[in-house]
Amino acid sequence: MLYKITLYFLVLLCLSQHILLAQTNNKEGLISDKQQIINTIDSLNEKAFEVKRNDINKAFLIISNALNLAKTNNYTKGTATALLYQGGIYQQLGSSKRALSVFYYSLSLSRKINDTFNIARATQQVANALQETGNFVQAQKLFEEAMKIYKSLNRVDEVANIDNSLGLIKLGRKEYDEAEVYFKQALSQSSKDNYLYGHKKSLYNLGLLELEKNNLNPSQSYFEQALKLDVLKNDKYGIALAKTRLSSIAAKMGKYEESIDNATEAFKVARDISALQIEVEAVENITKAYAEQHNFRKVAEWDSVLITQHKQLYSKERIYAIEFLGILERQLTDQLLIEKQALQSQQKVKQTRVFLSIAGVALIILSIFSYFILAGYKKVKKYSKVLVKQNEVIEKNALLLNQLNEEISEQNVALEKSNQMKDKLLSVLSHDLRTPLSNTKGIINLISSGFISKEQEQDLMVKLEEQYVRSLNLLDELLLWIGSQMKGASAQLKKTELKDLFNRLIDDQKVPLENKQIDILNCIEDNLCVNGDKEMLKIIFRNLIANAIKFTRTGGCLKIHSTMSEGVDIHIEDNGVGMSEEELNKINQREYFTKTGTAKELGSGFGLRLCHDLINIQGGQLRVKSQKDIGSTFTVNLPGFN
Repeated sequence: MLYKITLYFLVLLCLSQHILLAQTNNKEGLISDKQQIINTIDSLNEKAFEVKRNDINKAFLIISNALNLAKTNNYTKGTATALLYQGGIYQQLGSSKRALSVFYYSLSLSRKINDTFNIARATQQVANALQETGNFVQAQKLFEEAMKIYKSLNRVDEVANIDNSLGLIKLGRKEYDEAEVYFKQALSQSSKDNYLYGHKKSLYNLGLLELEKNNLNPSQSYFEQALKLDVLKNDKYGIALAKTRLSSIAAKMGKYEESIDNATEAFKVARDISALQIEVEAVENITKAYAEQHNFRKVAEWDSVLITQHKQLYSKERIYAIEFLGILERQLTDQLLIEKQALQSQQKVKQTRVFLSIAGVALIILSIFSYFILAGYKKVKKYSKVLVKQNEVIEKNALLLNQLNEEISEQNVALEKSNQMKDKLLSVLSHDLRTPLSNTKGIINLISSGFISKEQEQDLMVKLEEQYVRSLNLLDELLLWIGSQMKGASAQLKKTELKDLFNRLIDDQKVPLENKQIDILNCIEDNLCVNGDKEMLKIIFRNLIANAIKFTRTGGCLKIHSTMSEGVDIHIEDNGVGMSEEELNKINQREYFTKTGTAKELGSGFGLRLCHDLINIQGGQLRVKSQKDIGSTFTVNLPGFN
């Protein structure tokens, strides 16, 4: 018996030595692999920085990969750098508050590892974000902190950039003398060190300063010098920007042909690089110059181009927002997967440690047992009790691990709900509120030009009023829906009579009904009531009636009637164009989409989503039936009033 125990002890001892040797070899291999991973993260960060000005979506995807990889491998510097570039992307998108929080996070990580250069970069970016939000005092303080670090690191290029930023703060406060000092310091330093970007930026900012002071000749000179450097570097964005400013100056000097030429060149260059915002500014300069020359035919032509550019700008922003949402969703999914994998790895490490601890304890027990086996049964029983206690500890640890897994599952569910809320909010924020405003601006420009007849002006005023009412209704619906989503608002349910409510809604739709010669029948029973929120019901049924009119052909018919089931079913039935199976599935799955009506009426795609939410809040349900080219029936089920 003693021989067998001793032999078993020797086998375990050899096995433990083999495990320790394997761990040592693995550690050396892991060090080499980790260095390769660090190099990959650094390369991804630099690649994202290069493509950021050309393709933001691609840059954001690269940054997401770098960020996930850096967090998984505990590479703090790589995480801080990735966050710095990610914040820059948010800033380009106009989300200054989101960018500010990311910059602060990057700054805290850089301070944690005492990375001086990244501390300065993060501080500078925080200052830029604060400057955009109008917090000039705090921004100036942070710029000066970053300036000290850059000077200690002898980064003269970054010092020049901060001089330009401080000058812009002074310019925004109309402290022109101090702004000029900063811009000229940046110009002198950039010229001395052959830093072309800083040189060009200083000249451009000096041009802005002189233009603000209405010193047109010096301003023109500075912009022309900046333009030469842009041409030298083939910086098309800079060329378009400088040409636009020169066009504005020429117009102020009364040189309208020169203004038109510069603005036209800026428009062409901006179009080459898809810089729609600069295209819009250039076209506005062109129309103003032609208006001053009383060439209203050209004004009309370029106004048409301007409206087109506004539509393209809006379309691009909407598509970009949808693509950006997809990237954000993928990033969150990847991050959840990585966090789950990291947790599993930690659990495996803990299990391995527990196993090695048990193995070590077992070796000690076996060695003591083999040495003291002749001491008798009492000592063996004593050590058995020790093993039982250790098993209890292991079982408790296993229970704790199970509880931890359950908590992680609950957090994953919460994160998924949070992601769904982001989907809704981004869908609302990217909604079609800009096109009505652009059209309104075009109508106002035509009226204010004074070159249309009184009759035409009256027609335009009618259209303007209709546009205003539609936009206001849509905005009211948006605010109501956002309030219900963000605050968790509940409906004020009370007895609501339907017959009179529908009569009022039909009166509201009198104009479109007469325009399309559509008959509408209100067959709701007298004194029929539901238990609902009256204001919400108005919004629901107004949207459904408007949709039915929109997709019903001229001379068609609508019918509103009710049936009793589990509650009250209100049916809005039309003999319009109907929907395909694919469109019906999109509505039932609450996907965002829109299409034009039978008379080319435009839609937002938001109305049915709003109807779904408001009906659900009241404990109701929306059902849709439709056949292509036959018609559609929208049924709203609501609780009856007892």
